[in-house]
This record gives sequence, C-alpha cells and structure tokens, in this order.
Amino acid sequence: MAMCPRSQRESAIQGVEFALANPDAPDSALRDAWSADKVRDGWRYGPVKDAQAKTHPRLVPFDQLPAHQQAKDRLFRAIVRALAISNQPAETANIAA
Repeated sequence: MAMCPRSQRESAIQGVEFALANPDAPDSALRDAWSADKVRDGWRYGPVKDAQAKTHPRLVPFDQLPAHQQAKDRLFRAIVRALAISNQPAETANIAA
C-alpha cells in the first residue's frame, strides 16, 4: 500500500486537531490555519506545487479557491465532525448543526 508523504499526513492530522478544537469556526478557518502553517514553514504562492521551491497554488484566501476545493475543505470538516460524534456516547453527542 502506498503511503502519502509525511508532510501530507502531518497536515491532515493538524487539520483534524484544528477541526475538533474549533467546531464552530467558519468554513475559511481551517484553510486559514493551513495557510498560516505553510507560510510559517517558508511556503509562498506559486502557480505549481513545488516542494523544493516551497510554492503552492492553493495558498490563497478561502473565497478565492475553486468551488471544488472549498467543497473538499467543507467535506473534510464534516467527516471529522461526524466521526467525533459517532465516537461519543449517545447521551453526550451533540448532533445539532
């Protein structure tokens, strides 16, 4: 089975942790946190993702992302939330949207 790069796994874990810690954050918050981490690590906007040059085409504000990328971010948060709720005892699960 092929594994994704370590940096991608770490980014996903950070995304899960952020989504769990900030369940009421707006849709843009997860992207903002991801972007801030990338910039802190020396990445900048570039038309092509290049790990050596540290450029990434998705280092733009959430509202400037293509619709499919915004949908992916929303879906990620929804999956994290659903899994968190499914792991809670029924009497403590807060299912209200």
